[in-house]
Amino acid sequence: MAHRDYWALKVWYAYYGAQLGHQNLFIIEHGHDPRYRRLFPKANFVTYPRDLTGQSFDAERYDFMDVIQAELCRDYSHIIRTDADEIIAYDVKRYDGFESLAAQCDGFLMATGLQLVDDGRNLFRGPGDIRLPKRAVFDSRYSKAWLTDGDWKLRDHGVVAKPGHHRSVSHHLLEGVYLLHMKYANASALEQQSAVRAGVLSRDDANNLTQMWGNDATYHALIEKHAAGELRDFARLDALARDHAVTNTQASDDTKIFRIKRGFWKGPAHLPRRVIRSMQE
Repeated sequence: MAHRDYWALKVWYAYYGAQLGHQNLFIIEHGHDPRYRRLFPKANFVTYPRDLTGQSFDAERYDFMDVIQAELCRDYSHIIRTDADEIIAYDVKRYDGFESLAAQCDGFLMATGLQLVDDGRNLFRGPGDIRLPKRAVFDSRYSKAWLTDGDWKLRDHGVVAKPGHHRSVSHHLLEGVYLLHMKYANASALEQQSAVRAGVLSRDDANNLTQMWGNDATYHALIEKHAAGELRDFARLDALARDHAVTNTQASDDTKIFRIKRGFWKGPAHLPRRVIRSMQE
């Protein structure tokens, strides 16, 4: 769901449009935004009403997106659900594209999370010739479920667990597939988006958005900490992140959400060429 995420959506639109066709993109906007129509003219739009008064934001938006997902699954065999500032990149030596990824989906797929961090240099030409940083931090919070065959509800970075689901994370977490979170990939865009969020929070400090965004500064400092220093070996950190994901990860007893265990941050590392190429072909 998007709200004034202009820079991030430019990357999202260019990338998924090239991979899947712009006519197959659906932008769920939080409140009608005419600027989206000018920037992303070939996409489809669904508007979620922007009435924050008394709105249980997380629960209601997930219910709304579940309805959209169910409708789309009448025409599509698989649905990709990512935020506006997330794209799925992959090792081109392992996969030919999204069709080859979807072919390995058994209900849903997860991806290893990476934070792209703007360090002012070491950029590469990304989707739509937009420059993106190579510097990345492995972050288990963004090791998320991202693709479903329509029969699984995606919630809180995971899926709603089903009775009898005993598969391990490794069954759903493909090697060489990465969810790139771009919130920190452009310092100027981050400043603008932080101002947008601050404005939203100031309207109603009692709503659930406070819970979701209240730790932004703390989380940003944590990412910056792990993005600093000498570069480490990407393959080594990748293996450690995968080992973390498959160890003791299960559905929460309280929420029934099956998601990768949080608490793993490692970096910095540079994206390897074989992953960068997935965003340039």
